[in-house]
Amino acid sequence: MKQLIFLKVIMGLSIILTACAGKNNAGKGEVLTSFYPIQIFTMNITEGIPELAPKLMIPCTLGCPHEYSMTPGDMEKIRSAKVLIINGLMESSFISPEKIKALNPSVTLIDSGKEAVLIPLEEEEGHHHDGNTHEEEHHHGKYNPHLWVSPFVAAVQVRVIGRELSALYPKHSEKLLKNAENYAMKLEAMGETMKKEIAKFPNKKIIAFHEAFDYFARDLGLDVVGVLEIEPGVNPGPKHLKEMANLAKKYNLKAVFAEAQYPADIAEMVAKEAGIRLLILDPAASAAKIEPGMYEEIMVKNMSALKEALQ
Repeated sequence: MKQLIFLKVIMGLSIILTACAGKNNAGKGEVLTSFYPIQIFTMNITEGIPELAPKLMIPCTLGCPHEYSMTPGDMEKIRSAKVLIINGLMESSFISPEKIKALNPSVTLIDSGKEAVLIPLEEEEGHHHDGNTHEEEHHHGKYNPHLWVSPFVAAVQVRVIGRELSALYPKHSEKLLKNAENYAMKLEAMGETMKKEIAKFPNKKIIAFHEAFDYFARDLGLDVVGVLEIEPGVNPGPKHLKEMANLAKKYNLKAVFAEAQYPADIAEMVAKEAGIRLLILDPAASAAKIEPGMYEEIMVKNMSALKEALQ
């Protein structure tokens, strides 16, 4: 009986790990990605080139890795990689370029976010983004790291990854560039469709779980008027939650948003206090499986939630 239970546990773990690994075990492991959205982007770029199929460093179910600490296994993956592709800002919370180079002096680091138009964190107080403000150049200081959540910024990241991989692997350059451009155009087309739909909403204000949706809001025409979690991993006090409930009433919001990767209890309190619904907005930072079309699938669900909340 004990042996049967043990076998069932092993089989269950195998199913979970297989789903999380997806197709990313097909390559040699020389192309390593830092976390989930970068893995999805790179899978689309390397489609049809099995030897460059990327390997994911941290678990696909983790979510935004604000509080993540690298494991010995992560370090070993970096040591054996030829290329490491990062978002460019999010990873600074758990690993620096200096540490990467210390682990593997010969690894080529691709910063997919280096051409993105950034949102400085110091300008986020109050979280009022009307969808028309775009910084024309990068500024010194700290920036919102959630670049990939905007389909338009994601397209910028995809083109950067495609160009840099094509330079490293000239044999596959044509295929890599074509895949990257096709996928970037697909993301932009999806973004334009979402932007047009959002433009029809009479109320474009939202309260999000945390600051993950600022690029999304800026580029698609939403206005993030508040966030429930001010600091990653730190529960806000009752005063802040009361303020968020009052904001929801002030702006006549129909819903407050939680995120699939985090407990919904905080959002539930605000929703109950304001007498409104609780819905989910997913920043596409994680999922139970890794497949090339997951980013688009998540964004379709996000649009459905926004329609429920804002139409």
